[in-house]
Amino acid sequence: MRQYENMLLLDSTLEEQEEKDLLGRLLAMVERAGGRVLDTESWGKRKCAYPVKKQTHAYYELVWFEGDNSIVDEIRRQYRITDGILKYLIVKPTRPVVPGSAAEGRDAAPSREAVEGPRRSSTPQVTEETASTAQVEALPSEREAQDSEEETSGAEDETSFSE
Repeated sequence: MRQYENMLLLDSTLEEQEEKDLLGRLLAMVERAGGRVLDTESWGKRKCAYPVKKQTHAYYELVWFEGDNSIVDEIRRQYRITDGILKYLIVKPTRPVVPGSAAEGRDAAPSREAVEGPRRSSTPQVTEETASTAQVEALPSEREAQDSEEETSGAEDETSFSE
């Protein structure tokens, strides 16, 4: 049994109750095809990035399920002939899904990190170990200024601390 993640865009012209009924039928489809629904997450009605079947808004639903490879073909076939589904995408999840893990965040919108994944910083992270061993080269004019400051400050320090 493999796990799958399914993103659905449902017709925005549906009433809220019709949208919930359609989602219930889709979850039943997965179980009839021999799969098991692990979790669902509703993102609500959102604006699409581009018009899909001449609609600019859609209900976004995430469904995690598990089953054999043949289940995906059957689900895709059912999605193509079901009215109310604008678009769908079925992929393998990036990490194993524990049933009920997305239940905590159902009422709240997902964070950007949850949707897009962790961002990679363009600047390298400096740790204490790398900071102590890193050497920064100064420009020649800066080196001369630093050298002259060290000479004058060193002489002042010696005289001010001597008793």
